Amino acid sequence: MITTRRELLLLVLGTAVAGQSKRTVRLGLLLPLEPGVELGVEEARRMAELVGVNLDVRNEGTGVAAAISRHAAKEPGSPLGSPLLIVGPVEEGSIVHPRVFHVASSPRRRREALAAAPAGARAVDWHPDLARYGAEQLNRRFEERFDLPMTEDAWRGWMAVKIAAEAALCHPEADLAQVLPTMRFDGHKGAALRFGPEDHHLDQPVYLAGPDGKLLPGD
Repeated sequence: MITTRRELLLLVLGTAVAGQSKRTVRLGLLLPLEPGVELGVEEARRMAELVGVNLDVRNEGTGVAAAISRHAAKEPGSPLGSPLLIVGPVEEGSIVHPRVFHVASSPRRRREALAAAPAGARAVDWHPDLARYGAEQLNRRFEERFDLPMTEDAWRGWMAVKIAAEAALCHPEADLAQVLPTMRFDGHKGAALRFGPEDHHLDQPVYLAGPDGKLLPGD
């Protein structure tokens, strides 16, 4: 019987972290410590501590398990020795790199969502009015921490840190660029999220917001 949060995390993360002496996992931030990223770092550190791991987050991209950036092509000196998780939206026709992964939904997925949408609607990866699948609790944690609504940009920053930390904790000796396409992640969207093998975008549900910014019914 699982009786503690630590035991639950060990079950979720697998035996890779069980029974090890305390080790350090390093992640790199190649972008400012924005609210979504900051919440992700705070929660990832607590998760790591529960399984006896020190999470070292640094403003550099060398010597890290994974790095998080806003744009792939606009970061001079981006360390493609480490996989890059990109939080910014991606333009149509972006080049797919084997070590670059996009947390934003793909342009194709957004087009599909908008195909039958009312005029003036826009497709978003997240919305502060989402409530199901633990979304309400995540939105509340964010708002209580920063006194701001959780936008899709904030969600992508939070999700990028979560993905990087979970992958590094579960696969401490692996090249995460090889591991990430095989993993599934919980983004509080009611479905297991995964990176598409062809375009490296996070395959995920998207939502529709009306011209007034409100979440449209059905989401």
